[in-house]
Amino acid sequence: MKNKRFTAKILIDIGMTICLLLLMPYSLLSETAHEWIGMAMRVLFISHHILNHKWVTSVRKI
Repeated sequence: MKNKRFTAKILIDIGMTICLLLLMPYSLLSETAHEWIGMAMRVLFISHHILNHKWVTSVRKI
């Protein structure tokens, strides 16, 4: 279970990085592509926070 969770975290981080790099050159993409990549980034962002909720709760305790 832990190995699959770690792999998912890494893949989500890689996906977010790729989306971020694709979203930066707005003038090179069509508006539709920019919107779809932005929606994918949002889904990855939410998934990232769900998978890392233990870290967030441990930071609050400090």
